[in-house]
Amino acid sequence: MLIWPGRAIYVGSLLENEVHAHHAIQISIALKSTLSLQAPPDLRWRAFRGVATAPDQPHRLRCRDPVAQIYLDPESAAGLALRQRMGEAGVQSIDIDDTEALAAALRPSPNGEPDAEHLTRFIDDLTGTAAPDYSTKPIDPRVQKTLSTVHALPGSQFSLRDLAGQVALSPSRLGALFRHDIGIPVRRYLLWLRLIHAIQALSTDANLTEAAHDAGFSDSAHLSRTFRRMFGMPPSVLQTEHVKIHDFAAGSPAAPWWTKSSSVSVRR
Repeated sequence: MLIWPGRAIYVGSLLENEVHAHHAIQISIALKSTLSLQAPPDLRWRAFRGVATAPDQPHRLRCRDPVAQIYLDPESAAGLALRQRMGEAGVQSIDIDDTEALAAALRPSPNGEPDAEHLTRFIDDLTGTAAPDYSTKPIDPRVQKTLSTVHALPGSQFSLRDLAGQVALSPSRLGALFRHDIGIPVRRYLLWLRLIHAIQALSTDANLTEAAHDAGFSDSAHLSRTFRRMFGMPPSVLQTEHVKIHDFAAGSPAAPWWTKSSSVSVRR
């Protein structure tokens, strides 16, 4: 699983699932053949090479071969672009001529880590939008200061009003600048940071309650509900499926991405 604010990718065997719904837009790609999707109203199984499901769209997936599942925050730039393309459709086929581009994006770089830039470009190509290029795109200094503040304390509860006050802006003005420069609203960005922080805590052998508190969630149930709502699965599945995590978080333009790999062990 690869995760950074506003998006995530799971690659591997399809996890066992019943008809469920979650708030993230999901793009599912069969890496070798096709996958089957079941969705209301008729619950008829249909075959796809690639398929997108809208936010809160009930669905169920089956595939014997490995899959790639891309999760997009529906309020992010990529999520909004894909929602516009989908219109009112709850399920839409995604054209996948071949999977070489995805395979290349997932291929480890010389340092042994997946390439965040290639993965971002692949998702942008699928959704028809471009996320900010932190290596070349200028970021408003007030947005940069806000990023530095929230990344210094990723488990803290920040209000938009407090963050705006620190950079002498109104909440609405900071919100507009942040969304323009970063591609996702401030509150959604903070939620993703907290989810990433919780996963990092779990990777240090914290239990679910400890990870939840460390990341600013009220308890393990709150963390589990949020995780399930975003990804359609509980955080404990990271342990049962021995999922390896790579997390990417946007930083300053001088150091746009940092990566950390960990195998997650979850204790209740």
